[in-house]
Amino acid sequence: MKAIDTYLFSGFLDSGKTTYIQDNLFHDYFYRYGTTLLLLFEDGEVPFQLDALKERKVTVSIYDGSESIVSFLLHQLEQVQPDRLYIECNAMMEDLESSLPDCLTIRAKTALINGETLDLFFNNMKTHFSRILTRADLVIFNRTKEKDTLLPYSTPFRLINPTASYLWESPLGYHEQAFGIPLTYDKTASCLKIKEEDYSCFYLDSLTQPEDYSGKTIELVLRITQLPDDDTPYWFGSRRVFTCCMADIQELGFYLSFPEGSKIERYSWHVIQASLSVLRIHYQNRLLLKVNHMEACAPPDQELIGYPVPSRR
Repeated sequence: MKAIDTYLFSGFLDSGKTTYIQDNLFHDYFYRYGTTLLLLFEDGEVPFQLDALKERKVTVSIYDGSESIVSFLLHQLEQVQPDRLYIECNAMMEDLESSLPDCLTIRAKTALINGETLDLFFNNMKTHFSRILTRADLVIFNRTKEKDTLLPYSTPFRLINPTASYLWESPLGYHEQAFGIPLTYDKTASCLKIKEEDYSCFYLDSLTQPEDYSGKTIELVLRITQLPDDDTPYWFGSRRVFTCCMADIQELGFYLSFPEGSKIERYSWHVIQASLSVLRIHYQNRLLLKVNHMEACAPPDQELIGYPVPSRR
């Protein structure tokens, strides 16, 4: 079977998936080129315009659960033989992506989030929320009149998935960047003293704009989690950060360069003073901390850096 470009759309019920998918399918590009198979894994509140979609060479099929997902997918692909595949799924589905046959080439994964129910789902269904964010390439917030109300979610969302694009859909239908990274420290200072409450923001901003920190000095507390090896001739110091729940814990950190002959034990804690420069490693730019001075220290009272539940009120 030929490779088929596949696009996944996920989100909780009433998140605007149907409207967004139809807006895409009604675009002239899809009418002029090829056929589309649209597979639905939930019965949404907004109905698809089946007659209009048929005119656009779109075949719609609903999964009723009477057979395995793999059998359903293969049967539909063999019957329709589409040029592309759209899949609408609910955020509660855990194993859909792992069930996709090898002939499907995933080109994009989009998560739709209803701003009116954002607080409810984020605070009460954190595991499911974290899963759809982690898998998404693009996250779109709709039904939010003012995009500034999304700002409290900037840090936790980017910690869950720092590589995704986050867009706000205005009431008029246009899209723009949903939020930046709210800094909790003075980025313009030549010497940065990063406290516990600053760490997550500093880490995220350094990922997107490492050049802004080149030439500065920094002081922070890190745990040495990796020693130099054949693949990477640098130490790695990090902090453990969580956003949604304890299952969401990540080691977020930086590459370190110590003076030659330094003996640093793995998992030891240090207050580090370092000069910052940009390092090209693993095909991306990252900050390198060239350590000028360090002192061993006891672990913080709270080794985990937690991010409080956002509130837009």
